[in-house]
Amino acid sequence: MYKLPCRLWPRLVLAVSAVGLLSLSSARTLAGESEDAVVMVNPSSLKFESDPEFPHCDFALLRGDPEKGPSVMLNKSTGDCLVPMHWHSYGEAVTMVSGTGEIATSDGKHIWLKAGGYFFQPPHVAALGRFPKNSMFFTSFDGPIDMHFVDDMGQEISHDVAFARARTRPHKHR
Repeated sequence: MYKLPCRLWPRLVLAVSAVGLLSLSSARTLAGESEDAVVMVNPSSLKFESDPEFPHCDFALLRGDPEKGPSVMLNKSTGDCLVPMHWHSYGEAVTMVSGTGEIATSDGKHIWLKAGGYFFQPPHVAALGRFPKNSMFFTSFDGPIDMHFVDDMGQEISHDVAFARARTRPHKHR
């Protein structure tokens, strides 16, 4: 039996994750093509968009329709990309491509993801993310994207309150 060298595991995880993310079935792809269209892109050919609700968190939609069903995006941080404590009605997966990503869950789990690192956030489980400048990562959603920001007690709070609270709290260091 062949054993893959440990140094190759991060590359294998990234390759398998990327193939899995691009094979999701959904309603829309790049350029509005059908769900059975092949998608092949490099980051340099993508047009990244900004979202005023999430400063410094640019994204390019690769596949799907985030408002109607499953979707896959490539994200890059242009500064400190912060996503305060929140939950979704459907699962979300994050796969790091480059840089780092800090992920923490409401139950106290914490990790710094590096290239090839993977995090899955099940539905209704609260987590936060912070991605320093020049980080790149995939996000995939199992259904339409909704955001429910929460405080330390798990009570829903507004976007503005969530970001104000997150900016005043120091994050852990690597």
